[in-house]
Amino acid sequence: MEELNLQNIGIDFNGSFLEIRSVRVDQLPIAKTIESEVLYEIAYVVKNGKSDGEESEETKEHVRRFRLDQTIYQGAHGVVESVFVEDENGPEILFRKVPIDGNSLECEALFQYAAYHVLKKYGLKHTIAKVRDIYRDPRVGNAAVFTMVPFLNIELLSDALENNDFTELTIVGIIAQIAIIIHILDQELDMNHRDLKTTNVLIDTVETVSTSPIIYKGVELRIKCGPTVRLVDFGFACAGNGKRTLVNAGNFFPMSDPCPKTGRDLFQLLTTMYLCTRFQTMVDNYPRLFQLFNKWLTIPNNDYIGFLKNIGTQSIDWVYLMLGSDKFFAPSCKPFTILNDIAIAFPDVVSITSN
Repeated sequence: MEELNLQNIGIDFNGSFLEIRSVRVDQLPIAKTIESEVLYEIAYVVKNGKSDGEESEETKEHVRRFRLDQTIYQGAHGVVESVFVEDENGPEILFRKVPIDGNSLECEALFQYAAYHVLKKYGLKHTIAKVRDIYRDPRVGNAAVFTMVPFLNIELLSDALENNDFTELTIVGIIAQIAIIIHILDQELDMNHRDLKTTNVLIDTVETVSTSPIIYKGVELRIKCGPTVRLVDFGFACAGNGKRTLVNAGNFFPMSDPCPKTGRDLFQLLTTMYLCTRFQTMVDNYPRLFQLFNKWLTIPNNDYIGFLKNIGTQSIDWVYLMLGSDKFFAPSCKPFTILNDIAIAFPDVVSITSN
């Protein structure tokens, strides 16, 4: 289980990921308003650590000043704002996520923080926005908010699927990238994302995937095609022992929900992809790709391709109900199963070798 040191962001915690449930919101730094409601600062002591986990003997007060800019996006559970930040290292522009439904975001922030640092070890830190600050904000009832480094030159996967005629090579390259991310987070954090729909996947409109190998537990994986992928919104994420949830980022799913569940995240991704009208037509016209989707979305002995064709492209609520069932089991959507399937059907896109 991954060890986390949160002292470099002012939280007195150093332990295993599952133990983050012991972190209380009153342990977080608290923002102090200065001059106006849009200008505030936080201060905390940094102990035995610097950014990115570099060891240091320093213990010092760290002060960061924030100026709110504008709302970037408002969803059902939170608002993302741009914010100008300055400290002794100079200025930067970050995104800040704030709850709007009475919840507190410390657990979501810690999932995202952990995911970034786990994936960084395997050359995949670019796939998750780095969390810079987690703190309490009196303007939202002392609930936890967090800042992150913004992604640039991105497009929602949902929009990209409706607006572009992707080749089948590009599509399987995108799916393969997401599969290796989910595989590593599952293995390292016992985690499910639980909200892996096409609006929570971003693709880079400029940068293509690196062909450098990803080496994980003696297996070398190369993905040779597709735009670079990013994952966002860990507000429904969970970690557990397979029988129940031990760490829950939100309250949409109960603590009794078994976590992680076999194939849950990629089943949700693939179903929401196939519900995109233009993409569905494209898949149906590519025999190799259709064969893969038909295999992946048959769980067990239930053909969801036919079901998805009939329910309409805007109907995704049923997915959450299905994912929440204690009996959900999708072995065909296990991340490494999907990677192996792609490597067999599209060896020019994915290669897997054992060291």
